[in-house]
Parts: sequence; structure tokens; C-alpha cells
Amino acid sequence: IAGVSVEDVRRVAQIVISQQKSRVYTYTRQLIEKLRPTHNLIAISGSPIEIVEEFNNHYKFDTVYGMVFQTQDGRYTGEVLEIPIRDKRKVLEKHMLENKLKLTGSVGVGDGESDASFLEIVSRPICFNPNKNLYKIIRLPKRKAGRLWLNARTLFITCKHMQTEIEAKWIVLDLDIIRNKLSELKANLDQPERLMRRKPFDFPDNRLEKVGGWVRVRDEGDKITLAYKQLNDRSLHGTKEVSVEVSDFNNTCQILEAVGLEAKSYQETKRETWHYKNCEITLDTWPWIPSVVEIEAESEEAVQLVASALGFTWAEALHGSIENVYQKYYKVTESEVGHWKEITFIPVPSWLEPKRRLG
Repeated sequence: IAGVSVEDVRRVAQIVISQQKSRVYTYTRQLIEKLRPTHNLIAISGSPIEIVEEFNNHYKFDTVYGMVFQTQDGRYTGEVLEIPIRDKRKVLEKHMLENKLKLTGSVGVGDGESDASFLEIVSRPICFNPNKNLYKIIRLPKRKAGRLWLNARTLFITCKHMQTEIEAKWIVLDLDIIRNKLSELKANLDQPERLMRRKPFDFPDNRLEKVGGWVRVRDEGDKITLAYKQLNDRSLHGTKEVSVEVSDFNNTCQILEAVGLEAKSYQETKRETWHYKNCEITLDTWPWIPSVVEIEAESEEAVQLVASALGFTWAEALHGSIENVYQKYYKVTESEVGHWKEITFIPVPSWLEPKRRLG
């Protein structure tokens, strides 16, 4: 970094953050907003402080710490003045002392071994998608791990063994236009439009929703599937899923209820499925909003290629679950949509109509 302009680093950081700021896990993003009214929010990073500060212009922590490099005449000399990640516990304790704060009710989130030192002292330590070294520390017996031992209070969240759904969707006002384009491209119509029904499940305390997850039973017309889905962020690669085919919709729902899960909603949709250039293209119609075309493939390039062939622009692509489409047309939160008792093909309910966005 020696010789690099400080302003150049800030300028590049501004560009990258403006484009990628939403690529943050849903769970951690929601946790920030939940804690903001009652907690002092701090972030400790191994990135240069200039980059951390630019990032914080969007997420607005109360205090941020990053690596501090010596500068001279607006350029980095290469000498490091402060490395907060060497001892995050020390940084946290110093911050608490200077701001007269207490650890009672504190929450800490980390994903690497450098986070273990502060995770052991907060009231609620959360290891989110931990790397291999932090995972080893979590699993060590207390007598072997010493002061780095994380006790049973630790919430361990990981997305291992789940497939990444590489998909994007576009809002469409007239599906016939898309059908005509698919026919012109000689795409294969796998299944004509059919009615689908589904039930998303969670525990009574909504512990899955808190990490962006849900269990879903779906009758797809030709098969029934049971899936666990997790929305880590609203990006092309942000949705994880693991699913299995089952034989009976109602019996599967009863099994989930028997082990303590609750159906949060009953939902109906219409779906038409096409294939083109190794991509699955679904034409989905949900109640009370315009239809959506979703393209799923094994690579981002494949999704973009088919999207372009259908006349879609990448800037208008949406990612993640259907809630963000409802939010475009109604003044509702993601959580509200997920907890509507029924989403079926009836006129817009009287309780929802006043929330419709005008224009």
C-alpha cells in the first residue's frame, strides 16, 4: 500500500460500496436495525480505516475501528500504526471503559478466530458462518481451549451443506410477451401453467426467520417438496437451499407441526416452467402483484445471457424471496408478508388495500 493515494482508496471504496452495499447477510443486517435503538454499535475490522469509514457511511455504527496506516502528503508510507484485530477483546474493553458502557445484554457477532477473544466476554456471542479455525475453538472442551472457550450460550449459524441458488427475477406486466420470446428462441416448455400451493414453517419464536431462514412444503403439481431455504442477502448468490421430494403434502405438514414448527402462511401461486440454454425459466404469478419471471442457472453468466435474450436489463433484476416484490407495491415489511395467514387468488383484501403504493 506504500505510495498509494489516500483519496484514491476512498474513491474506489465509495464506488464499490455504492454497488455492493446490499450484499450483506440478511440476518446481520436485520440484527443491526433491531439493536440500534437500545445498543451502542461498534465494528472492528482488519480493513484500512478509510474503507471502514466509507462502509459506515451506509450502515452507521456508533464507532468503527480499522487498521491505521501512516500517511505523508496524502499517501501511505507503508507503516502500520494500529492493528485492532490483533486483540479485539482489548479494543472492546477500552471502548467500554471510555464510553462508560456495560457488557450486560451485549451481543457480539464474529466469523473468524480473531473474534474469539471478544466473543467469550459478551452476553450473547454469535458465530455466524465461522471459518475452520473459529469452528475448532467452538468445539474444543473448556479445559483445552482456555480463555478462548465459547460456552453453551454461543449461537452457531452456518450455511454448510446447502446449495446456492443462482437466480434472478424480473417483474413482468404481460407474460404473453415473454411466452412469445421464448417460443421465438425455441425454448422448451416443460410444464404449462399450473396451480401450486405451499406452506412456510418456523418455530413459535421465529428463530429461523431471525437468520433469514424458513422451512417450506410445496405442492408443485407433479411433485411435492420439503425444503429449508436461507436468504443470506439479496444478491445473485444470496439464497441457499436444501430440498427433498416427499409423497404427501398434508402428512409432511403434520410431521413438521409434530416436532414443534408452525405454519406461518398458506400460499397459492401459478407457475409455468421453460428451459433454454441450460437455464430454468419460471413464469410465476402471485396474488395481488404483477407476474414475475425467474431465471435460474449454474452460473451468473448463464443467467445474464438468457436475461439479455429475453430483453431484461440487469439493473432491474431482483434477488431473493418474493417479499421484495410485494414491497414494491405495498407499504409492508418482509416479515409482514411472511406472516400473512393466506395469500390466495382472491381480490386484494380490505386490510391490504390501504397499504398499496400509489403510482
